[in-house]
Order: sequence, then C-alpha cells, then structure tokens
Amino acid sequence: MSYDMFMDYEAIKTLDAVIKNQNFERASKELFVTQSAVSQRIGQLEVEYGQRLLIRELPYRATELGETILAHYRKVISLEQALDLSFSQKSVEKPTIKISMNVDTLELWFLKVLQNAEISKIMNLQIVTDDEKYTLNHLKSGKVDLSIGSMKTPVSNHECVKLGTMTYVLVSSSSFKKEYFPKKIMGSDFSKIPVVIFNQYDDVQTAYLKEHFNFSDNYPKTAIPSTAGSKAAIISGFGYGVQPIMDIQKELNAKSLILLDKDKAFKRELYLHHWNYQSEALKKLIAAIHLAAKKLV
Repeated sequence: MSYDMFMDYEAIKTLDAVIKNQNFERASKELFVTQSAVSQRIGQLEVEYGQRLLIRELPYRATELGETILAHYRKVISLEQALDLSFSQKSVEKPTIKISMNVDTLELWFLKVLQNAEISKIMNLQIVTDDEKYTLNHLKSGKVDLSIGSMKTPVSNHECVKLGTMTYVLVSSSSFKKEYFPKKIMGSDFSKIPVVIFNQYDDVQTAYLKEHFNFSDNYPKTAIPSTAGSKAAIISGFGYGVQPIMDIQKELNAKSLILLDKDKAFKRELYLHHWNYQSEALKKLIAAIHLAAKKLV
C-alpha cells in the first residue's frame, strides 16, 4: 500500500509527538501549536483514514493502522536525513541512527562500535535496549533503523544477516556450589535453588534448564537488569545463573566463578536487520557492527 499520495505528514508528526511525549501538552510545546490544534490534527487524520489511530488512554499508543502509518512516516524522515547529509555541503546536524539491541550486546561487544571515532563524527546514535526476542518489534514499528536480536525472519524491505552466536554457560561462586551442588548438578532440586536472572523477560536460564535437565518448573529468582550487575550478584552468592562466556574468562581463571557443567552450554544466534536502502553513513555503521561482531563465535 502506498501512503505518499495522500499522507498528511504534519498530522502524522503530531500523532508521533503525542506518543513520544505521552502528553498532549508536551506535544503541543514541541510542535509550537496549541493543545486544541494537536487534538484537531489527530482527529482529522482519523477521519481521513476512517478509523482510530491513537488509543487515548495512558500509556498513549498507536492502533495497528496507526503503527503502520508511523512506520512509513519514520522511514521517510530517515530518508530525508540521509539526503540532507549527502547533498548539503554545509550540513551541521548529523543524522540520528536508531538501533535496538539487548543489554549483553550493548555492554559486551557493541562497545567497539561506540569507540569508533569515524562513526561518532558522522552520526548520532540512539540505542533502545530490549530482550533479544523483542528487539525486532522496534524495527517493525519504525521506531528504529536497525535491530540486533535473535529473530531471523526477515522483515519486508529489510535485509537480515547473521552476526554470530552468543554462548552462555552455567556458573556460580565456589561457596554457592558447595552449598547447593555438593555433588553433581544432575538430579538437583532446581525448584529450591536461587537463580540470578536479568529481568522478568529473561528466558535463557529457563531454556538452559529445559534443554539440558528437562526442568521447566519455577525457581526462586533475583533480577538484576545489568550484565555486570548480574555477574557481580552471582559472584556474591545471590544465586547461580547463565553468563556470556566471552565476559567471564577473567573470573573463571581467578576461580571467583565456577563452571557448574563444563560439557553444557546454551547458544543464541544474533542477527542484524536493516532497511534495504543504505545511506553512506548507514553503510559505515553496518560495517563497524560486522567488525565488532567478530568477537562473537
């Protein structure tokens, strides 16, 4: 479906501002119009499309059609930014590239991209973090330009490229192992042993226990939404848990972390999704991501 023939971009920009600000007054200030004008623009837009585009209860969010229209609008804005950068010799503003990824990616290997001086000179980055299973949703809705996550199904008009594999192993402190796993881990009552997880959406621990020990019941949890924080919590004895092998070699060598099962690991493949159209700035960012991702197995 083509929207360009009849899209009211000012009205769609208004819809986007309301959702972004979660407030009609703040949206009106951002757009330098009255609150009444904000409501009228969105109302008129809904009349043109013949259905609701905004769910008017907090948190404000777009309907399914509203998300489709916003996704198209955001792609147009990205194109305009890319053209401005390509054709304006005096361009002062750098384009803002938005990208979604999980925290392990951000804190472990994507740091090499952030340390790339060439990338910092040609663009601003806006990073959205989410569980690796949901990062692609941000791309589908048009909220980001690129996505790194575990979903490999391509999105229409986008490319999907495998970056590598994140490998997780099961670890604990030495004292924790002596208390809860005095013998072999096989046969342990996992329902009574505390676990350190990232957050309520983190399923790596559950998937590990299901895959290797056929355990799928509940267990006591400590949630630490940080890669470094969850590692520190395991070292301190809050629980045992899965950790990215690339991040714990130093701790394994120092024996502050102990492998609970040397023969078992959990692997999750990571994929980069990006729009088929690539500005020169975006090409350089994608190349930097591939270079940084060589740290993955």
